[in-house]
Amino acid sequence: MKKLIIALSVVLVACAGILLYWFVFRKDLGGRIVVPYIAHQQPRVDPHLPASVALADKLDEVMFDGLFNVSANPSGIVYEDGLGELLGVDRNNVVTIRLRPSKKWHSSYAVALNEDEIAVSEKQAVTFTARDLTFTLRRIQKLGSLSPDYVLVSQALEDFSFAGPDENDEIRFQFRDDRIWTEGDIKEVLSFKILPADADLNAPSYRNGTGPYMVAGKYENAIHYHKNPSGAAAVPRFVLNPFIDNSTFTTELKNRNVNAVLSMPFGSMSPILSDTSDFFYKSSIATCFFALFHNVRRLSLEQRIELRKLIYNR
Repeated sequence: MKKLIIALSVVLVACAGILLYWFVFRKDLGGRIVVPYIAHQQPRVDPHLPASVALADKLDEVMFDGLFNVSANPSGIVYEDGLGELLGVDRNNVVTIRLRPSKKWHSSYAVALNEDEIAVSEKQAVTFTARDLTFTLRRIQKLGSLSPDYVLVSQALEDFSFAGPDENDEIRFQFRDDRIWTEGDIKEVLSFKILPADADLNAPSYRNGTGPYMVAGKYENAIHYHKNPSGAAAVPRFVLNPFIDNSTFTTELKNRNVNAVLSMPFGSMSPILSDTSDFFYKSSIATCFFALFHNVRRLSLEQRIELRKLIYNR
């Protein structure tokens, strides 16, 4: 009986410990997209210029809208309506777009970060107008070939301007007549990110957009973004969580401090891939275009034979 009591006590203590960890100490990343970034390489976001930190270019999609936004579905890359709606293209290659002037800029909200809590309140609404589009086109034109957007737009449009808007908020672009413009081509050209007309033309970085997430601030070196109240984001918060260098990247993964990766820091996976008992790795990352890290196992000869039978439907 005494041994039974001791055994039950041990089981109860173990269960209590598990419950304590689960409800108190377990890291809960629910309601958050948490992405790693190198602490000494904080991203500066300029939607019209390529950045030295690859993550910064990914943040364009988080903070800003174009007339059309790139998206993905099971069939591949598609373009969705952003700040505009494509109405059509006529035989003279005049493209008609209906603007969405109801979209609010992030400056329409006051965002306060108190440690790990975020409070959002409404300010005077500032909505998107054709002036913002005019400013953005002027900036892209000024940047010239430094901007990938300039290369794309200059090859498609007769000039960096448009007609309108009219009483229906419709504007018209004159596309060049050297090709047949498909819907996908038009939306790709007009997918450059739009800045507000009162932005600094030569600012080192930008943060006021109309995109799904807006900047909330920094706490303990983690950069927090909150969902745009007038947007369609399903996850409430987007977080950039710092790690020191590549040697600590795998530790962040194992400790569940991140749950998504937008870009893989160069060399950061080396500590994992060097364990050849569980993983295979390429000697040159320059020739590695795709990697699968889950459910990868070395197979014995017997297992490989059975796998080939399965593949060839034998």
